[in-house]
Parts: sequence; C-alpha cells; structure tokens
Amino acid sequence: MPVAISVVIPTYNRADLLVRALRSVQSQTFTDWEIIVVDDGGTDHTPDVIPSTVQYIYQANAGPGAARNNGIQHATGEYISLLDSDDEYLPEHLATRLAILKRENVDLLAGGFSVTGAKRAVVDFYDPSKLVDLEECVVGGSFFGKREVFQNVPFGDLRYGEDTQFWIDAQRRYRTFFVREPKTYLLHETAGSLRLDKLTEFPQS
Repeated sequence: MPVAISVVIPTYNRADLLVRALRSVQSQTFTDWEIIVVDDGGTDHTPDVIPSTVQYIYQANAGPGAARNNGIQHATGEYISLLDSDDEYLPEHLATRLAILKRENVDLLAGGFSVTGAKRAVVDFYDPSKLVDLEECVVGGSFFGKREVFQNVPFGDLRYGEDTQFWIDAQRRYRTFFVREPKTYLLHETAGSLRLDKLTEFPQS
C-alpha cells in the first residue's frame, strides 16, 4: 500500500550503526512512512538487524548513488527522504521537512543538519585541493523531496561528490530550497566515512 514518505537508507557493513538509524525513523512523530534499506554488497550481519517491517534489498557493490537509485525505484511514497546508515533523524524530522517543502512550494530540500564528531572540514567538490566547512556542504542524507525528482534525476556513479552533483542537476529542473533551521538531521562523522577517507588523499600541513 502506498505511503506518504519512503525513507531510503543505503548501507555497507554498518549493521550496528544501522540499528540507530532505523530506530530514529521508527521514533518519528510523523508515522505514515516506509523504510527501504539497500545493502550495497556488504558482508557483515546487516540482514540480522533488519526488522520484518523494513524492506531489505541486497545488491552487488556499486556505490552509494546506485544504492539510493535502487531503493528509490522500490519506493511507494509520494515523497522520498534519504538517510545515511551512520546518521539519524531527530523525532520531528519527517514532519518538519514535509511542512517546509509545502510552505516554500518547492520540490526538493537539503540541509538542516548538525554535525557530531571532530572533523568538520571536507574536501571541496569543486576544488579537491581545498577544504570546506562540512556544514556548508550539500549532504545527500538530508535530501527530502517529491518522488518524481529522484526518479527523473538519478544519482550518478561517483564515489565522492555524488550528493553535490545530484543537487546541481536537480536545480536545473526543479525548485529547491536549502534548510538552515530546524536542524533535525544528525550527521555523525564515523570511521569509514567517505568524507573522512577523502581527506587522507590531500593531507594538510
């Protein structure tokens, strides 16, 4: 049966962190949702932590963009909300995102996140030799919008920067809005994050 919001969570060998992400969706004040977890070729015990109410899809490893695209194709919701498996929502995330989307009369939202962890600078998508403040970046997990946007503007196969490229492509065709407040998405800088891994390619003096 169709739902209002489909929450798509790509994951790769993050079973223990995924539990936190799933619980954050289950704790939402807005309750008309479904969860789709796309396991991108992981080898850990992720299948064991998936509740029976969650749709689980396994695919050969193809990167986060491909995993998101796969989940979106299986979504039934009028709206799509993304969530990275090492991050989490505050309880009012879905309710406030839907309200902002309607208030601003737009098709796609990004932003509205706070960062936990020591690293706040990341490699600049436009100039990889430079670092930028993470809180000024486009973070794919914070995307929320109409399903048609995600269907018509799929994520590319970039292993880093696919979020920014998606945002650029979407802005050419749809109305977008960057959320500053409220910050209802918690972004955890965890070991194995692509953002942190990328920093090691450009060590700073």
